[in-house]
Amino acid sequence: MKTVAILLCAGSGHRMGDSVADKALARLGNRPLFDHSLQAFEKHRQTDGYLVVYRDQDQRGRLEGRMAGLTKRPMIWVQGGRERWESVYNALLALPGETEYVFIHDCARPLIHPDQLKELYRTVVEDKASCLAHRMVNTVKQATKPSSGTRRLKLKNLDRNNLWEMETPQAFAADLIRQCYSEAKKIGLQATDDMATVIQCGHRVTLVENPRPNPKITFPQDLSLAELLLKRSVNPSPEQP
Repeated sequence: MKTVAILLCAGSGHRMGDSVADKALARLGNRPLFDHSLQAFEKHRQTDGYLVVYRDQDQRGRLEGRMAGLTKRPMIWVQGGRERWESVYNALLALPGETEYVFIHDCARPLIHPDQLKELYRTVVEDKASCLAHRMVNTVKQATKPSSGTRRLKLKNLDRNNLWEMETPQAFAADLIRQCYSEAKKIGLQATDDMATVIQCGHRVTLVENPRPNPKITFPQDLSLAELLLKRSVNPSPEQP
Protein backbone atom coordinates (compact mmCIF):
# COMPACT_ATOMS: atom_id res chain seq x y z
CA MET A 1 0.00 0.00 0.00
CA LYS A 2 1.70 3.16 -1.21
CA THR A 3 -0.74 5.58 0.48
CA VAL A 4 -2.47 4.66 3.74
CA ALA A 5 -5.21 6.51 5.60
CA ILE A 6 -4.92 6.17 9.37
CA LEU A 7 -8.42 6.54 10.81
CA LEU A 8 -8.40 7.38 14.51
CA CYS A 9 -11.40 6.01 16.42
CA ALA A 10 -9.92 5.20 19.84
CA GLY A 11 -10.79 8.44 21.65
CA SER A 12 -12.75 8.14 24.88
CA GLY A 13 -15.29 10.80 23.92
CA HIS A 14 -15.81 11.63 27.61
CA ARG A 15 -16.77 15.23 26.81
CA MET A 16 -19.83 13.90 24.98
CA GLY A 17 -21.19 12.80 28.35
CA ASP A 18 -24.00 10.26 28.21
CA SER A 19 -25.32 11.49 24.86
CA VAL A 20 -23.50 8.77 22.86
CA ALA A 21 -21.91 5.47 23.84
CA ASP A 22 -19.23 5.64 21.13
CA LYS A 23 -18.42 8.90 19.32
CA ALA A 24 -17.06 7.19 16.20
CA LEU A 25 -20.41 5.42 15.84
CA ALA A 26 -22.62 8.40 16.76
CA ARG A 27 -25.28 9.05 14.16
CA LEU A 28 -24.96 11.90 11.70
CA GLY A 29 -27.41 12.03 8.80
CA ASN A 30 -28.56 8.47 9.62
CA ARG A 31 -25.01 7.13 9.35
CA PRO A 32 -22.18 6.84 11.90
CA LEU A 33 -19.49 9.52 11.94
CA PHE A 34 -17.00 6.85 10.89
CA ASP A 35 -18.85 6.22 7.62
CA HIS A 36 -18.58 9.84 6.49
CA SER A 37 -14.79 9.89 6.84
CA LEU A 38 -14.35 6.48 5.25
CA GLN A 39 -16.49 7.35 2.24
CA ALA A 40 -14.51 10.55 1.59
CA PHE A 41 -11.32 8.47 1.41
CA GLU A 42 -13.08 5.87 -0.75
CA LYS A 43 -13.64 8.57 -3.35
CA HIS A 44 -9.96 9.58 -3.19
CA ARG A 45 -8.26 7.46 -5.84
CA GLN A 46 -4.78 7.64 -4.32
CA THR A 47 -5.84 5.96 -1.06
CA ASP A 48 -4.67 2.33 -1.28
CA GLY A 49 -5.79 1.06 2.12
CA TYR A 50 -6.68 1.85 5.72
CA LEU A 51 -5.20 1.50 9.16
CA VAL A 52 -7.98 1.77 11.73
CA VAL A 53 -7.05 2.60 15.33
CA TYR A 54 -9.74 1.19 17.60
CA ARG A 55 -10.47 1.47 21.32
CA ASP A 56 -11.46 -2.09 22.30
CA GLN A 57 -12.59 -5.35 20.74
CA ASP A 58 -16.27 -4.45 20.93
CA GLN A 59 -15.68 -1.26 18.96
CA ARG A 60 -13.45 -3.07 16.48
CA GLY A 61 -16.21 -5.58 15.76
CA ARG A 62 -18.70 -2.80 15.09
CA LEU A 63 -16.30 -0.91 12.84
CA GLU A 64 -15.40 -4.04 10.91
CA GLY A 65 -19.08 -4.54 10.26
CA ARG A 66 -19.32 -1.03 8.86
CA MET A 67 -16.22 -1.35 6.68
CA ALA A 68 -17.30 -4.65 5.17
CA GLY A 69 -20.12 -2.92 3.35
CA LEU A 70 -18.22 0.23 2.37
CA THR A 71 -14.79 -0.78 1.08
CA LYS A 72 -12.85 -3.60 -0.51
CA ARG A 73 -9.49 -1.97 0.06
CA PRO A 74 -6.96 -3.62 2.42
CA MET A 75 -7.19 -2.70 6.10
CA ILE A 76 -5.02 -3.06 9.17
CA TRP A 77 -6.30 -2.92 12.75
CA VAL A 78 -4.29 -1.45 15.63
CA GLN A 79 -5.43 -0.91 19.20
CA GLY A 80 -5.03 2.65 20.44
CA GLY A 81 -3.18 3.90 23.48
CA ARG A 82 -4.23 5.97 26.48
CA GLU A 83 -3.47 9.25 24.70
CA ARG A 84 -3.88 10.34 21.09
CA TRP A 85 -0.14 10.51 20.42
CA GLU A 86 0.24 6.91 21.63
CA SER A 87 -2.50 5.79 19.23
CA VAL A 88 -0.77 7.47 16.30
CA TYR A 89 2.62 6.08 17.34
CA ASN A 90 1.17 2.55 17.46
CA ALA A 91 -0.32 3.07 14.01
CA LEU A 92 2.94 4.32 12.51
CA LEU A 93 4.78 1.28 13.82
CA ALA A 94 2.23 -0.94 12.06
CA LEU A 95 2.49 0.71 8.64
CA PRO A 96 3.55 -1.62 5.82
CA GLY A 97 7.17 -1.16 4.83
CA GLU A 98 6.26 -0.03 1.31
CA THR A 99 4.11 2.87 2.53
CA GLU A 100 5.28 6.19 1.07
CA TYR A 101 2.54 8.59 2.22
CA VAL A 102 0.13 8.59 5.10
CA PHE A 103 -3.00 10.55 5.94
CA ILE A 104 -3.77 10.84 9.66
CA HIS A 105 -7.43 11.63 10.26
CA ASP A 106 -9.52 12.02 13.38
CA CYS A 107 -12.89 10.46 12.61
CA ALA A 108 -14.48 13.01 14.94
CA ARG A 109 -14.18 15.34 11.89
CA PRO A 110 -16.76 13.72 9.60
CA LEU A 111 -17.28 16.51 7.04
CA ILE A 112 -14.10 16.15 5.00
CA HIS A 113 -14.44 16.23 1.22
CA PRO A 114 -12.58 14.29 -1.51
CA ASP A 115 -11.41 17.56 -3.08
CA GLN A 116 -9.53 18.36 0.13
CA LEU A 117 -7.87 14.96 0.09
CA LYS A 118 -6.82 15.50 -3.52
CA GLU A 119 -5.10 18.79 -2.64
CA LEU A 120 -3.46 17.33 0.46
CA TYR A 121 -2.07 14.48 -1.60
CA ARG A 122 -0.69 16.83 -4.23
CA THR A 123 1.08 18.96 -1.65
CA VAL A 124 2.41 16.11 0.48
CA VAL A 125 4.05 14.56 -2.57
CA GLU A 126 5.77 17.89 -3.23
CA ASP A 127 6.49 19.06 0.34
CA LYS A 128 6.40 15.93 2.58
CA ALA A 129 4.14 17.51 5.25
CA SER A 130 0.74 18.99 4.54
CA CYS A 131 -2.17 19.93 6.79
CA LEU A 132 -5.77 20.97 6.28
CA ALA A 133 -6.33 24.24 8.14
CA HIS A 134 -8.39 27.40 8.25
CA ARG A 135 -7.56 30.98 9.10
CA MET A 136 -8.33 32.30 12.55
CA VAL A 137 -11.26 34.71 12.35
CA ASN A 138 -11.76 35.54 16.03
CA THR A 139 -9.64 38.00 17.99
CA VAL A 140 -7.20 36.01 20.12
CA LYS A 141 -5.35 37.07 23.27
CA GLN A 142 -2.54 35.29 25.06
CA ALA A 143 -2.11 35.40 28.83
CA THR A 144 1.52 36.40 29.38
CA LYS A 145 1.86 34.34 32.56
CA PRO A 146 0.43 30.90 33.36
CA SER A 147 -2.62 31.25 35.55
CA SER A 148 -5.36 29.00 36.82
CA GLY A 149 -7.73 31.96 37.08
CA THR A 150 -9.14 34.53 34.67
CA ARG A 151 -9.13 37.75 36.71
CA ARG A 152 -6.79 40.73 36.34
CA LEU A 153 -4.64 39.08 33.68
CA LYS A 154 -1.99 40.69 31.52
CA LEU A 155 -2.93 39.90 27.95
CA LYS A 156 -0.82 39.95 24.81
CA ASN A 157 -2.31 40.87 21.44
CA LEU A 158 -1.83 38.28 18.71
CA ASP A 159 -2.10 39.13 15.03
CA ARG A 160 -4.83 36.85 13.77
CA ASN A 161 -3.62 37.37 10.18
CA ASN A 162 -0.75 35.02 11.08
CA LEU A 163 -2.84 32.48 13.01
CA TRP A 164 -4.24 29.23 11.65
CA GLU A 165 -6.39 26.53 13.23
CA MET A 166 -5.20 23.04 12.46
CA GLU A 167 -7.61 20.38 11.22
CA THR A 168 -7.36 16.82 10.01
CA PRO A 169 -6.50 15.07 7.80
CA GLN A 170 -2.81 15.82 8.05
CA ALA A 171 -0.61 14.14 5.44
CA PHE A 172 3.05 13.16 5.59
CA ALA A 173 5.80 11.26 3.87
CA ALA A 174 5.77 8.04 5.88
CA ASP A 175 9.51 8.04 6.65
CA LEU A 176 9.34 11.63 7.88
CA ILE A 177 6.44 11.22 10.29
CA ARG A 178 7.84 7.95 11.68
CA GLN A 179 11.19 9.62 12.32
CA CYS A 180 9.59 12.68 13.93
CA TYR A 181 7.37 10.59 16.21
CA SER A 182 10.39 8.56 17.27
CA GLU A 183 12.26 11.77 18.16
CA ALA A 184 9.20 13.18 19.94
CA LYS A 185 8.90 10.03 22.04
CA LYS A 186 12.56 10.30 23.08
CA ILE A 187 12.12 13.85 24.40
CA GLY A 188 8.69 13.20 25.92
CA LEU A 189 6.73 15.44 23.55
CA GLN A 190 3.05 14.48 23.76
CA ALA A 191 1.62 16.51 20.91
CA THR A 192 -2.10 17.07 20.45
CA ASP A 193 -1.67 17.06 16.68
CA ASP A 194 0.77 15.32 14.38
CA MET A 195 2.08 18.46 12.73
CA ALA A 196 3.60 19.48 16.07
CA THR A 197 6.01 16.54 15.93
CA VAL A 198 7.19 17.56 12.46
CA ILE A 199 7.61 21.19 13.54
CA GLN A 200 9.64 20.01 16.55
CA CYS A 201 12.01 18.27 14.11
CA GLY A 202 12.52 21.56 12.26
CA HIS A 203 10.73 20.53 9.08
CA ARG A 204 8.71 23.11 7.14
CA VAL A 205 5.06 22.35 6.50
CA THR A 206 2.42 23.28 3.93
CA LEU A 207 -1.05 24.45 4.93
CA VAL A 208 -3.99 23.67 2.67
CA GLU A 209 -6.64 26.29 3.32
CA ASN A 210 -10.02 24.66 3.76
CA PRO A 211 -12.99 26.63 2.36
CA ARG A 212 -15.50 24.18 3.84
CA PRO A 213 -16.57 23.79 7.49
CA ASN A 214 -14.78 20.83 9.06
CA PRO A 215 -15.75 20.94 12.75
CA LYS A 216 -14.55 18.43 15.31
CA ILE A 217 -17.30 16.65 17.23
CA THR A 218 -16.31 17.22 20.85
CA PHE A 219 -19.50 18.14 22.71
CA PRO A 220 -23.10 16.95 22.17
CA GLN A 221 -24.13 20.26 20.58
CA ASP A 222 -21.46 19.78 17.90
CA LEU A 223 -23.55 16.98 16.40
CA SER A 224 -26.43 19.39 15.85
CA LEU A 225 -24.13 21.83 14.06
CA ALA A 226 -22.65 19.07 11.91
CA GLU A 227 -26.16 17.87 11.03
CA LEU A 228 -27.07 21.35 9.83
CA LEU A 229 -23.87 21.67 7.79
CA LEU A 230 -24.42 18.26 6.26
CA LYS A 231 -27.95 19.16 5.18
CA ARG A 232 -26.72 22.41 3.65
CA SER A 233 -24.03 20.60 1.67
CA VAL A 234 -26.59 18.14 0.30
CA ASN A 235 -29.31 20.73 -0.31
CA PRO A 236 -27.57 24.12 -0.76
CA SER A 237 -29.74 27.24 -0.57
CA PRO A 238 -30.77 28.59 -3.97
CA GLU A 239 -28.91 31.69 -5.13
CA GLN A 240 -30.70 34.95 -4.54
CA PRO A 241 -31.66 36.95 -7.65
